[in-house]
Amino acid sequence: AAASAGGSAQPADGPTGASEGRKKPTTKAERRAIQEAQRAKKAAEREGAGGGGGAGAGKGGAPKNAGAKSGSGGAGGAKGGGGGGAGGAGPGPRPALAQLQHDDAKVVEKLEKKQITPRTHAHKQVPLFAHLPQYEREASLTTAAVAKGNIHPEVLRLGLKISDSVVTGTNARCVAKLRAFQKVITDFVCPPAKVLSRELETALNQQIQYLIDCRPQSMAMGNVIKWLKLRVGQSPPHLPEETAKRQLCAQIDTFVHERIVLADQAIIMNLTSKIAPGDVLMVYSRATVVEEALMYAHKQGIEFRVIVVDAGARNEGREMMRRIDQAGVRCTYTQLHALSYVMSEVSKVLLGASAMLLNGTLVSRAGTA
Repeated sequence: AAASAGGSAQPADGPTGASEGRKKPTTKAERRAIQEAQRAKKAAEREGAGGGGGAGAGKGGAPKNAGAKSGSGGAGGAKGGGGGGAGGAGPGPRPALAQLQHDDAKVVEKLEKKQITPRTHAHKQVPLFAHLPQYEREASLTTAAVAKGNIHPEVLRLGLKISDSVVTGTNARCVAKLRAFQKVITDFVCPPAKVLSRELETALNQQIQYLIDCRPQSMAMGNVIKWLKLRVGQSPPHLPEETAKRQLCAQIDTFVHERIVLADQAIIMNLTSKIAPGDVLMVYSRATVVEEALMYAHKQGIEFRVIVVDAGARNEGREMMRRIDQAGVRCTYTQLHALSYVMSEVSKVLLGASAMLLNGTLVSRAGTA
């Protein structure tokens, strides 16, 4: 009883007594005010503004503490917390937008620790693409990987082809990586008394990291990797090793056929139905699906003309123009800076895409916008 009385008399003296005594339960409004003030403070620190958001968080903090100390000040504390949110970001504090990978030094440091093949950052960084990794052209990407001895030869070959742009296009890279992972799964030998799914996932993570070092993965490749890891994790542990590996390879074959081959055919058929006789179609650079759709529409007897718009640094539109010209399609070649001069002739614009987000945003090569 004496200790209890002493504890009740100490809160007025300082924070030490308040921590030792029994804390008064807070209301739901007070807890919400505390959370909003903390969010506003974190948002201000991330954005580096420290002005409006920091002041709003500070205003919300003082009444909140007063409300926590006195029962009559509970409503005032809730209002103070709401005021902090209003001062920081309008009707309610919004969390700061997540920084992109290569705009954050801490994230870049973590990524470099994961690298199997160390890369040298480009001496001349392009500010427009500061959020993307920019590396110097390395003399060899395989030295460090071969020294570690845990990278499959098929993956080593594929990484060099991808880094030298021998394999181009999102679909082509996805299919090539899946075929390489099939070789890795087939040649993998699980250690005795170990679970195949766990050991195989560890081995695949090393192969994936090497390919990411050769070229940062796209959204489509990220989805493919998530799917593959899910299938590896769901592999039944009671199955024999060879049977489980055959099932995984069969699932990869099914994925390629259904998600890539059949999906491309559906897009080609849908795109062909939108091409009318006499259309003047504009395409940008080279997209495999768009190229196949144009050739298929020409085989169907539809008369149209194509304007191929291209840009550096690789000028891939030249290869697309060569292919459709050999197929007999009438085409014109121009550069991106001359777009305004030829746009008046165009009736439809066909663009390739590497990803389509849920909000309808299209992700494609630089210059598409």
